[in-house]
Amino acid sequence: MLLCASWLCAVVFSFLYVRRPSDSYQYKFPMVLFLGSSLMWSADFIMAFLQEGPAYFVELESSLCSDFLCFLFVFTFAMVLWLCKVALHQEVVHD
Repeated sequence: MLLCASWLCAVVFSFLYVRRPSDSYQYKFPMVLFLGSSLMWSADFIMAFLQEGPAYFVELESSLCSDFLCFLFVFTFAMVLWLCKVALHQEVVHD
């Protein structure tokens, strides 16, 4: 779930960045954050599956809550960083 949600955010911000690359909202920053985290969690998933095999999916059910909280934290942190960056950029532009 964590991996799917992260890839979904990466795809959404990639789409927004492609549509408006020079926009003042700076979609490139969250796009890079979510693409990086998605690649990291993809590598983590592949390595865990290779080590544990099909038993990985049995443990997956018990860790859904912690995965959701981890994604919620990462998403919130990325959005706060992005909003700070946009606010600082708009201050510089208006000065």
